Amino acid sequence: MDHLPLPHDPALPPIRIPFVCTEGYDQGPFLTYPERQGWQILFQRGKVLFLHRGIKSPVGVTAAFIQTWLYFGLLFEAVGPLLSAPDFIVIDSSGEKYLVSTHLERIVKQWSTQLISRESLSDVDYFTHHHDHVYKCIIEARGTALRIVMQDADLVDPRIMLAIAALSEYLLQAIKDVCIHLGIEPPVGQTWRLDQVDLGQPILELMRQNRWCPFDIARIDAQTKLVGVLYYYGNLRSPRSDKDHRSCNSHICHTMQITQDTYSLAHTLKNCTCAIIRVDCKAVGRILKAGSIPLISLVENEPHKDCTIEVRDQNNATGFVAISHVWAEGLGNPAENSLQSCMLSQISVLVNKLPKLVPDQATPFWIDTICVPVRPPELQAFALARMREPYERAQHVLVLDSYLQSLDSRNLSPLELFARISCCSWVRRLWTLQEGRLAKRVWVQCANEAVELSKMAEKMDFNRVPSVASRSIELEVISGYNASNILESLSGMTAKDILPLREALSVRSVSVSTDEALCLFCLMGLDMGKIVAVPAPDRMRMFWELMPKVPIGLVFSKAPQKLTQTGFHWAPSTFLGLLPKGHWATEQIPGHGNRAVPTESGLLVSLPGYTFHPRLSRPEQDLSETFKRDMLVQDATKKWYVLSLEESWGQSLQTSKGPQRIALILPKPMERQEGTGHEPGFPAGAFTVRYSENGVVVRINQTQAGTHHVSAWRHALFQELGEGYQRYLQTAKECAQQILADEAAARTGFEATEEQCKRHAEAALQDLDFADLCKAEAQHYGAEDNINEITKAFGGMITRFCRFGERNVVDKTVDDQKWCVD
Repeated sequence: MDHLPLPHDPALPPIRIPFVCTEGYDQGPFLTYPERQGWQILFQRGKVLFLHRGIKSPVGVTAAFIQTWLYFGLLFEAVGPLLSAPDFIVIDSSGEKYLVSTHLERIVKQWSTQLISRESLSDVDYFTHHHDHVYKCIIEARGTALRIVMQDADLVDPRIMLAIAALSEYLLQAIKDVCIHLGIEPPVGQTWRLDQVDLGQPILELMRQNRWCPFDIARIDAQTKLVGVLYYYGNLRSPRSDKDHRSCNSHICHTMQITQDTYSLAHTLKNCTCAIIRVDCKAVGRILKAGSIPLISLVENEPHKDCTIEVRDQNNATGFVAISHVWAEGLGNPAENSLQSCMLSQISVLVNKLPKLVPDQATPFWIDTICVPVRPPELQAFALARMREPYERAQHVLVLDSYLQSLDSRNLSPLELFARISCCSWVRRLWTLQEGRLAKRVWVQCANEAVELSKMAEKMDFNRVPSVASRSIELEVISGYNASNILESLSGMTAKDILPLREALSVRSVSVSTDEALCLFCLMGLDMGKIVAVPAPDRMRMFWELMPKVPIGLVFSKAPQKLTQTGFHWAPSTFLGLLPKGHWATEQIPGHGNRAVPTESGLLVSLPGYTFHPRLSRPEQDLSETFKRDMLVQDATKKWYVLSLEESWGQSLQTSKGPQRIALILPKPMERQEGTGHEPGFPAGAFTVRYSENGVVVRINQTQAGTHHVSAWRHALFQELGEGYQRYLQTAKECAQQILADEAAARTGFEATEEQCKRHAEAALQDLDFADLCKAEAQHYGAEDNINEITKAFGGMITRFCRFGERNVVDKTVDDQKWCVD
C-alpha cells in the first residue's frame, strides 16, 4: 500500500502487509503457476480446498502460495525483469517480514514508458498482445481472490488480499493509460469491492475505529469502487469528529438533523455574546414581489455597536455573492430572518475578499436565512418558487462548511481538496447540490482563503504516461464529485438525467422530507410555483406526473419506499438513501432508455413477458398460496423455466372474486446463454441455468386496446433451465399426461395415487441414460442417489404434474407488449 498517495496528514497508521512467501516466484507463465508447483484449487459449495500434490495444505503454506502467485506472479507477468523481489521486503527490529510497495510506482512508470517506446518502433502488435494477456491475468487473479475470500475469509490475512487488490488496480490503470495514449480502446475496469465480498473491509474497520460517523462511512463505501480510493478517504480526518455519533447509523447522522425547538444559532467564537441582527422583512418582501432578488450588505454603526442590515435590490447591484451553507452548522434560523452579528460580519468580510466587478465597492450577498422570508407563508412560498435565481445569477457562490474552513489550502493538493469536499457535510445535504450546480463560479472557504473549484480542477495532471499510482484515485474522486458543474453543466436537467440525479442524491440527506420535491423541481428547471402550491404529501406525485418520460427500469424498482397514490405505485417516494446497485431502478435496458410514460392510470411501458394459465390461481385465492413454492412452468416450445418469488414490489393486492389473470413482466426477452447462472463452485452443465432475468409478477385487471392494465405484486427471478432439467421435467410431465389420459374417461376429479406415479417412475428409469441423469440430479442437490431414493423423488415430480395438469403452461407475449403498471 506504500505506493498509494496519501493526504498531507494521514489519519491512519500504515497498513503493514505480512510477507509470508517461502520461495520466490519461478518466473514462468502466471496462469499455469499452480500446475507447475503441484497445486490444485477446488471450489466447492461453501468452501475452497487447496491441495498440494494431492494433500490438503496447512493454512500458512496456502497463504504463502497465494501471495507468491497472485502478487509477485502477477507483477512479474506485467513488468518482467523490472521486478526485483527483495525491494518489496522489509524486516523490522523483531525479525518480522513485511511486504512494502515503495518501489512499485518507479517500476510501473518505467514499464509504461517502455511500452510507449516500443510503440515508437511500430511494435503496436506486441503491446496489444501483451496488454490483452496481462488483463486476462488480472481477471484470473481477481476471480480467484474474490472466491477465496467469499468461501473462506479466514484462509488468508485480509491485508494480503488488500495488497493484491491494490497492485491489480494499479496495473490495470497503467494498461488503460497506455491504451488511451495510443488511441486504443482501453479494457473494462474491474472492482475488488462487491456487495457479497469486499476486499476493502480492513480499511472500513479502521475508519470505524477512527470515529467516522456510520452515515459518512456508508456513503463513502457506496461511492468508492477502488480499494486505493477507499484507503485515501480513510486517511482523511473525519468530518464532524468533535460530535457524538454513537446514535448515528448508515441511514442518518443525527448531528446533521435540525428541529426548530432545539436549533441554536452559531457564533464565530465559543463565548461570544453579540446581538442577533434582524432584517427588514417588509423591504425583502417588496423586492421579491417586484420580481427581483433581495440582497444584503452590512452597515457598520458607531464603534462597539452591532452592525445593521441594509436590504438592496439585485437590479441595482453590479454583482453579488450567494452563500451556500449547512443549516445544521448554525447559519440557518427556522424561527425568524436573523443571524448573530458576529456571523454576519464574518460572512461580509469573506464575501469582499472574492474578486469584484467594481474594485472599491462592497459586494452585497444573498443568504437564504435572511433573504427567504419565514413568514407570512405565502411570501415564503413565493421566494421558494424562485430558489434557482440567486445561484444562477450570482457572480460567485461561496461555500461555508466548518470542516473545509478548518483546512489550510496551502497544504492541499487538488486531489486532497476534492476528496475532503466529497466527504464534508456540505455535500451530504440535499439543498446544496443545486446550489453548487447552478453556480457560475464556486468557491470553498478554507481557513486561509477561498479556493475556486474550477481553478483547482485545472491543476490536476491527467497526462497518461508515465502511469503514476495516483491516477486511478484522482480519476475516481473527480468523476464521483457531483457538487458543482465544474466537470459538466447539469443545470436545467431533463428526464434523461433521472438516473444520474438519483446517484447524486443517494448520498445526501435532508431534515425536512417534504423539501426533497422542492429541490427536485429546482434542479430540473420545473415551475416552482406549481410545487409550492401543492400540499406537501402530494409534491412527489406531482414531480413524477410532470415527467414526460422516465427510465423504464422503474417498473422493476426495489425501492423500499414508493408512492401510495393510485397510478403512481411504481414511483419511488424519495431519491435519497443507499441501495444496492440497480435496486432503485434497473440499469439502462438496451434499446429502451427513458421510454416509460407516467399516466394517471399507471406507468405505460412496452416490454416482453409471459401470461400464466387462467386457472393457475383460483378465485379469491391469495397469490401467496398460489406461489407458495418455486413454480415450474413450460412455454409453447416446451422449454422449462422456474419462477422464484423475491421481495414485495411495494404493495399488497386485494383478493379477486373472479378468475385471477397472472402475468410476468421482464426487462428483455429470455435469451439462451449457455453456462450462465450456475451456482458458485459447480461447473456449467446439465443441472445449471441457461439464462435468467429479474422480472415482476403482476395481476391483469383489464385489457384495453391491447394494453394490459396490471397491479404489480412481487419481484421474481425467472430462469430457463439447463439440458438436464429439461429432460427430467419433460419426462415427468409425459408420465403425468399418460396417467391422466388413462383415467380421464373413467372418472372426473381423478387424483393420481402415489403407487401409480411410482410405477411410471420405475418404467421411465428402465432407460439407463435417464437413470444416470436422475442420479446426477440427486448428487447435484446432495441427496441420496440409490435407485429407491431417485425413484421416490421422480415419482414425486410426476405427482406434482398430475395435480397441475396443463395449468403450468405459460404464453409468451410479443416483445413490445404494452403494460400499464400500477
